[in-house]
Amino acid sequence: GKETGDQVDPSIQFFGVEWSSVFSKLFNAGLNVRIFKQRQSAGFVDILSLASILTELEQVQREVELHMVSFTPRHQQENSTVSAYRVNKYRKVKTDNLSEKISAARRENQLETGT
Repeated sequence: GKETGDQVDPSIQFFGVEWSSVFSKLFNAGLNVRIFKQRQSAGFVDILSLASILTELEQVQREVELHMVSFTPRHQQENSTVSAYRVNKYRKVKTDNLSEKISAARRENQLETGT
């Protein structure tokens, strides 16, 4: 954790986080959790693996927190720490009748281009 001297790239707070790195770390943590659970079910508790998983997750958490700092306006950072933790809601893309919509778009495109 923080007391072990793990370093996070300070440029994240100015330029944002590299998401491919974050997703890679989370994917690896997920695999390591599965391995840990398999070993645990066999009666073997691997404390070193658990510590490694927790350290990786703490680093990702710090990177994302720094990322939030980079995209939160300065006046909001000074006035409210809650605003840094707001949740973005994403609209689900509707896929109903997607194949019909694609076919219709292709027909329309063919009519426009004359092919």
